[in-house]
Amino acid sequence: MAHYRPVSESKREQFRRYLEKAGVLNSLTNVLVALYEEQEKPNNALEYPYTADTTVSQRNQMQSSPRK
Repeated sequence: MAHYRPVSESKREQFRRYLEKAGVLNSLTNVLVALYEEQEKPNNALEYPYTADTTVSQRNQMQSSPRK
């Protein structure tokens, strides 16, 4: 039987920083916000990040581009 060994807080913090630095947390947040703002919710919310990827990417590009 496998023994459960809790992950130390420092490893969790390192992993969180890694995800943040790689932009993963921001991307996930953007996808969840886009799903929340959808007028018609999709039947399968688990597929939404894959189908909405282009839309979210375009939104991110527009937000990060300098405004004139």
